[in-house]
Amino acid sequence: MADTDIWLVLGLTWLALALPAAVSAYSDGRPPRLAALLTLAGAVLVVFALSRIPGGGGVSDIPHAVVRVIGAALN
Repeated sequence: MADTDIWLVLGLTWLALALPAAVSAYSDGRPPRLAALLTLAGAVLVVFALSRIPGGGGVSDIPHAVVRVIGAALN
């Protein structure tokens, strides 16, 4: 497992957490600051990780990276 896998999965997790944060902020009538921060940080991590994969990264690399990170965490 490479470090890029961890960055990719972390970025995807932050992007997934941004959605409930945005919905919560909008329903309470607050500006979605946390959702914006999570979206920005998650997108930066995903782009960084995909650009660091040897040979270039793509969307097809995402499922394999997620499986490798989960497997390493469970092992």
